Amino acid sequence: MKFLKIIVILAGALLMTACGPRLQQVKNYIPPVTEFGLECLNKADMNKNQCEVDNQNRLAACHVEAEERAAVILAEQEKQYTIALEDYIDAERGYELAFADYEEQQRLLRRDGELAYIRCSKDVNMTRVNEFPQCKPFLDDANRKADRLIPPAAPIQPRRPSFNVIASGLKRECNSVKANCTALYDEAYVACGGQIDVQTICVANCN
Repeated sequence: MKFLKIIVILAGALLMTACGPRLQQVKNYIPPVTEFGLECLNKADMNKNQCEVDNQNRLAACHVEAEERAAVILAEQEKQYTIALEDYIDAERGYELAFADYEEQQRLLRRDGELAYIRCSKDVNMTRVNEFPQCKPFLDDANRKADRLIPPAAPIQPRRPSFNVIASGLKRECNSVKANCTALYDEAYVACGGQIDVQTICVANCN
């Protein structure tokens, strides 16, 4: 049995500000001096080790169950994905037709503007636009109308479900099955007559 244990609890780190000092909690474990207390701590150590083993077993069992559930969820999501994909393919065809119509409307508007400019200026090749400022508004107005047309919205392609993504999400929930072995050990440590001195120290950006 060591007479002094120092455990740096990284999870208890306190970041005061983005640029300020970074603090960490340090626990100093001071064991009891009686033989009974030391025997009690030996048992507490064994219980903590067993607690961690139990946690691993519970976590492994939970992961197996998560993968089984993920397979069931994936099968259902695959059905929904197939339906959504068929709808998307139909929508994509409609979008292509609508976009072609949108481009045609723009083309017709600009063509009408060019024809109006030509009738106004007699500049058939449209090579001397600056020479006919009184006719240029026909072009500008047509371009403005063409630019104001709103293009159709493209459909969003559905995302194929992933077994790994589903399983990972379920496995994250498995952390709730684990017991807090450190907290249980700390309670037992104090009950055995030991003391735990918690200090906050600066580990970075200290002034």
